[in-house]
Amino acid sequence: GDGKLLLVLAEDTNQTASIWDWRRGSMLVSLKATTQPVFCMRFNPHLCVPESQAPDPDQVTYTLVSCGVRHLKFWTLYKEKEEEKGDRYTVAAQAASNRSDWKLEANVASTGRATDHADITCMAFILDSEGDTKIGVPPSGRIFTGTSNGAILVWIQLEELADDLTAMYQQGGMAPVPQIRWQAKGRLITSVAAHDGPIYDITYLPDHLGGIMTTCGRDGRIMIWTVVAGKERKRTPLRLQQTVELSSTTAGLGPPRSLCWTKQSGGDD
Repeated sequence: GDGKLLLVLAEDTNQTASIWDWRRGSMLVSLKATTQPVFCMRFNPHLCVPESQAPDPDQVTYTLVSCGVRHLKFWTLYKEKEEEKGDRYTVAAQAASNRSDWKLEANVASTGRATDHADITCMAFILDSEGDTKIGVPPSGRIFTGTSNGAILVWIQLEELADDLTAMYQQGGMAPVPQIRWQAKGRLITSVAAHDGPIYDITYLPDHLGGIMTTCGRDGRIMIWTVVAGKERKRTPLRLQQTVELSSTTAGLGPPRSLCWTKQSGGDD
């Protein structure tokens, strides 16, 4: 991300999400999220094309994820040209202004299994490949979500191929740099059995080998995982490294609620 936009989730009936240009104090776009409580909503710091990397200001795009009570949604935020409506004078004025409006779209994710009835309690974002926005290669990554039944679900957000690029290839012309954009849709890759009961938090510490993920839950456990990179990651995304049972320690602590590394998850090695 670039820190230029601010996400605000309101405590109204529809849990309305809004995106703000915080420096100017102006709201860019808003959309109703759900009538169910939302636990968390975040920008994905990896699946985005900020202004500093976009070939054109209209190709800026971001992705977001929200989770809560029986709720997981994938969001996409992007700019779109205004539709040309009205008489020819109005159309000419619109073309002259060359105005683009922000669009925010979202869709509910489905696992197609019993976990659809579980709450999604927390999330972590992992970067698998940085891509190269200069030549139209998007970054890729995974979204790990904790659930109320103790499972970790692993997702990807689907990419979108621009229609004009396909047409250019079909006509045999020189292909432009394709515009990078993601769909407001997620696909479940796999799941990992983790805790006995709700997962309260999930954190990620990256390194050049794939990184370390930690989870904690109501069962009193802190579980430390190795994040698997490369071809094996679809079949085995995590390998358990260590389990700490707080209930069996002499610290007299209750179940762990939150975890945090001294190093930020988006930092460099």
